[in-house]
Amino acid sequence: MFSLGVAFTLYGAEYFVRASSWLSDVTGISKAIMGATVVAFSTSAPELFVSMIATIKGYNGISMGNIVGSNICNLGVGFVIIAVFLPYFVRDKLSFWNAIILLFSSLLVMAFAFAGEISIWLALALLVIFIVFVGVQIKYCKDERPTQLRRKTNTREILWHTMLFVVGIVGIIFGSNLIVDSAKTVCISIGIPEHIMGLTIVAVGTSLPEIFTTIVAVFKREHAMSVGNLIGSNIFNITFILATIAFVSGGTLAVTRQTMMLDLPVAMLFAVIAVVPTLIWKRVFRAQGIILGVLYVAYIITICTI
Repeated sequence: MFSLGVAFTLYGAEYFVRASSWLSDVTGISKAIMGATVVAFSTSAPELFVSMIATIKGYNGISMGNIVGSNICNLGVGFVIIAVFLPYFVRDKLSFWNAIILLFSSLLVMAFAFAGEISIWLALALLVIFIVFVGVQIKYCKDERPTQLRRKTNTREILWHTMLFVVGIVGIIFGSNLIVDSAKTVCISIGIPEHIMGLTIVAVGTSLPEIFTTIVAVFKREHAMSVGNLIGSNIFNITFILATIAFVSGGTLAVTRQTMMLDLPVAMLFAVIAVVPTLIWKRVFRAQGIILGVLYVAYIITICTI
């Protein structure tokens, strides 16, 4: 049932991304902006619905673990693929500001989580950061000339892609329900904590859309789209989704000691390794990918053995 849930979620995300790509074609919006907004939000839809459903059902360990684990997986797998196989120079200001937003939001969550919970005030602050992030994307969207010609469309095409969007959402919701329920059953049957399940299998399952999108972008040599997707997804996860599940849980969300002492610091470390060298030297280095890949393997081994 977990595998079936992942399949529904992946196909739903694929249709969602396909509709987003069509939107890029007909609007002429740049790949960097599309990657950081529409594509990032689309590929983060599984994390959103899985975490919301898990929180509603009272499985807070799965919901929190899924968000933090997905951010770690995005950089520990997705960014590794980019850095190792497609290192490149970064020249646009949008990537700079998105990197700053990711670092600041990650540091804020890690600092406040040491109180043992995600409070309503932190959730509100994260929503403000998310609004700032969206505002930055809109600003650069207005300032930047279209990087591709707008393609004409028609009513039939609009209806078709609207249907893809709806089918994608339905698939993601249905698949997310299966993932949450089956993950909880697995936790009970083999005796592992919920948050470990959320950090590993659930996180990897919901990160597959980002990883698949990254692989496709690498083959197409779409540098900006691939990195924009990963950074945008991580910002979306840690600001909008984390704030949303805090509100859904009643205003506060408990944070385990392992999340405080290990998971959030690792997520912060991964963000630093992924974006700080790029901010300083204006390029993505192959060494960044190798370091992150080794650390991700070490992290997975650590949480599965403690």
